[in-house]
Amino acid sequence: MFAQILNPFSNLVVSMLVALIPIIVIFVMLAGLRISAWITAIVTSIITYILAVAFWHAPAQATLLAYIYGAATGFWAVD
Repeated sequence: MFAQILNPFSNLVVSMLVALIPIIVIFVMLAGLRISAWITAIVTSIITYILAVAFWHAPAQATLLAYIYGAATGFWAVD
């Protein structure tokens, strides 16, 4: 069973800054670069996945399946 690590860098400020990377990417891509929202969502979800697996040691397969399930649920609700 996966137990989430709350402070992977043993420094709260560094952990917070790494966790803010996807939010910063969203703002830069949408407001700064004026890239389409759907492209921004895909890029940001890939970055979030990489950060989760690399730094928070989330299990790669379970994280990918959770993303796919969440995306399918969102598509179903919109459809």
